[in-house]
Amino acid sequence: MRVLKYMALAFIFIGLNACAADRNILWNKIHLQCVQNYLDKDVYAPCALVDLDKNYTIYKVDGEKYPYLLLPVQKISGIEDAQLLSSGALNYFYLAWQSRTFLTSALERSLAERNISLAINAANARSQDQLHIHISCLSQEVGAVLARVNFDEADSEWRALPEKINGHIYYSKKINMDELRNENLFQVINSKVVADGTQMAYTGAALVNVGINKFVVLVASGTAEQGISAEEIQDPQCKIASGL
Repeated sequence: MRVLKYMALAFIFIGLNACAADRNILWNKIHLQCVQNYLDKDVYAPCALVDLDKNYTIYKVDGEKYPYLLLPVQKISGIEDAQLLSSGALNYFYLAWQSRTFLTSALERSLAERNISLAINAANARSQDQLHIHISCLSQEVGAVLARVNFDEADSEWRALPEKINGHIYYSKKINMDELRNENLFQVINSKVVADGTQMAYTGAALVNVGINKFVVLVASGTAEQGISAEEIQDPQCKIASGL
């Protein structure tokens, strides 16, 4: 009986590892379930939204109460995918920002826009190989760091934040709403990464509101051994929201 017990535990362990190693779970959910359910049954489940006109989906983060993900309908591996740099690429950052209402609806309370953030992890700092932009609350600690920076005085050049975030140097670039709406921020980020001699695959990127129609793009690049999880600027528990 003891042998059978150990064998059962071993199979469970192997099964869990296999699931953990499956980097296409999100892709399969949106491609095989969300899109198909929308086409066949006119329902979004298990997604919160399927928009085939703009070719993106919104998916609730598994196991979390508030954060959501924006994912393209087509196969795009992540921040390093060259498709994102093409002139015809969809503006996923803008679409994700427009989808912040899913987060605020889940909170069931008002949330200042400066407390909302978008984040994309590096290829070697993520578990899934389908581009997904995290739509979540900014962490209180990072909010405090950004509050100490006078972005009104900053021009539109890349500048290192005066304080590290989780030991990482982040560079910021101020943009306005028109730039968020009309520019390909992946091209903007790629230009910075190439100029620094690093690689998109090791880079984490984020977008944070810092004023009315004013945003900063945040970029940090890691190494082949350890990429940057820009999700580190966020708090899925949304403690920054009033009363939480």
